[in-house]
Amino acid sequence: MEPAAVENNFSDWTEDDLHAALDEGLSNPGSVFPSGPANEVMEQLLAEWIRRDPDTAVAWFEAIPSDSRKIAMAAMLARSWPKERAEEGLDYVFKHHDTFKTKNLICYSPIMVSAMDAAALRGPAAIDAMLVKLRENHLGTRYGSGWQFPQGFDFAALAELPEASRILGKGDAFYAEAWFKQDRNEAFEYLMGGNEARGGDLTNSLYLYACQLPDNSGSGTTAERLNWLAGKLDEFDPVTRRQVALHSVDVMDTAPAELARFAAALTDPEDRQAVNAAAVNKLMKGGIEPTLSFLDAVSDTGQRLDLLENATVDMYRTKFFVPGQQALLRERLAAWNTPVERIEAIVRHLKEAQR
Repeated sequence: MEPAAVENNFSDWTEDDLHAALDEGLSNPGSVFPSGPANEVMEQLLAEWIRRDPDTAVAWFEAIPSDSRKIAMAAMLARSWPKERAEEGLDYVFKHHDTFKTKNLICYSPIMVSAMDAAALRGPAAIDAMLVKLRENHLGTRYGSGWQFPQGFDFAALAELPEASRILGKGDAFYAEAWFKQDRNEAFEYLMGGNEARGGDLTNSLYLYACQLPDNSGSGTTAERLNWLAGKLDEFDPVTRRQVALHSVDVMDTAPAELARFAAALTDPEDRQAVNAAAVNKLMKGGIEPTLSFLDAVSDTGQRLDLLENATVDMYRTKFFVPGQQALLRERLAAWNTPVERIEAIVRHLKEAQR
C-alpha cells in the first residue's frame, strides 16, 4: 500500500521557518528517498518557499553541501519551479546539467515541459529553437509528458522546420499525440504516411491516441478511434501494414480488450490472425487474466480456442501457470462450452510449452 500523502499548510510560516525546516530535513535520510512522508514534507516546504521567493530558495538549493543530497532534491526543485519562469528554469537546467541528468536519475522534465508549453504559445519557430537548445545541451523530449498546445496550433509547420524535421526523421515527435487529437488525418499523413522512420515512438503515439483517450475527450469513442486506425492502415503497402499492425501488440498490451477490438477491425484476414496470435503469445507471459480479457473480446469462440491451441510462446518462467491459473483457465473454457477433451488438450499444450 502506498503511504498516504502528507498534507501541510505552511501559510503562517515565515521564510526563516521554511529555511530552518529544510536545513533540518537534510539531516534526515528519509527526506531524500524517492517517496515517503519525509520526502513529501521536504517537497512541500521547498515548493512554498519557491512560491514566495524563488531566487532565495534556489540559492539555498545550490548551497546544499552534499552533491548526492542535491541530486536527490533536484526532482523536487523541478516539480516546484514556477511555470511563469519555465524558460529561465530550462537555462538553469542547462547550467546544472549533471544535477538534473545523472546515470540513475533524469528529473528535468517538469521544467522542460513547462518551457515548451510557453514556447508553443509563440508558435512553431519558438519550439524549433528550443529543440535546438535541448540538443546542444545533450537533453531531449523523450522523458516529457502532458504537453500543452494552444487550439489550432500549426503542427504541420512545426514538422517542416529544421530541428523538428531532423528529430522526426529519427522517429521522434513529442507532439504527435496532441496532433492526432487535433487533426488525426493530417497527423497520420505527416507522421506515418511517407516517413521512413515510422514505427517506434511515432507508432506508439498513434496507438496511444487510439486506445487511451477517454470517450469524453472530444476525439470520439475508443471504438470509433480503433476503427479509424484499422482503416488507415489500408493506406500502407502490405509489408508495412503488417509491421505497423503488429506494433499494436507492444503498445496496447495493457489494454487487452481494446487490442482485440482493434484486431477485429483490421480488414485483411491475415493481418487480423497475425495480430491475434502475437497478442495471445505476449499476453500469456503476464498471466491468464490479461490473456482471458483479450480472448473474451474475440467474438468467435472457435477462434479463441484455436489461438490457445496454436500458441507458440516460450512459457518458461512465465506467470501463466502459477497456482490457480490452470483452474481459472479451465473455468473459462468450460464457460465457453468447450468439450472436456479439448479443454484437457489445451491445458496439456500450454503445460508442455512451459517446460
